[in-house]
Amino acid sequence: AASAVLSGLARANGVQSAVPARKEEPLWQLSNIKGFIGVSGPYNLVSLCPHLEQRGLSTSLLRRLFRRDYNKYSPTMDAKRMRKELDGPLECPFPLVLIHGTADQTCPSDQSVEFDRALRKCLAKECAPSLVLLPDMTHT
Repeated sequence: AASAVLSGLARANGVQSAVPARKEEPLWQLSNIKGFIGVSGPYNLVSLCPHLEQRGLSTSLLRRLFRRDYNKYSPTMDAKRMRKELDGPLECPFPLVLIHGTADQTCPSDQSVEFDRALRKCLAKECAPSLVLLPDMTHT
């Protein structure tokens, strides 16, 4: 969902190179979105996979799903790529909220912290996300 929102924002702001080419029209329009709430999201698969493996969890399914191209399917990396291609900050017509428990061992809260930083660098100041870190909460 986060990657779709970023792609929509990029398209609406005229950043075509950051958006995958599509043959068909999208099923939704950016104007249909009233807000985005990300809860305990794995926003950077590049850094999440080693964490999962360190905990003894297999990442073979993720490797197959994403064809080992974690960079391509990580919203944090999308935001960082867009930042390099922008002439100015992206406008966002709806609020963005990221919520994460600080005791989450499945998907560490640094996933949301890093995504928040990346978004703040590519979005206009008035569009900055709200980051809500819930002390001592696990995977919500």
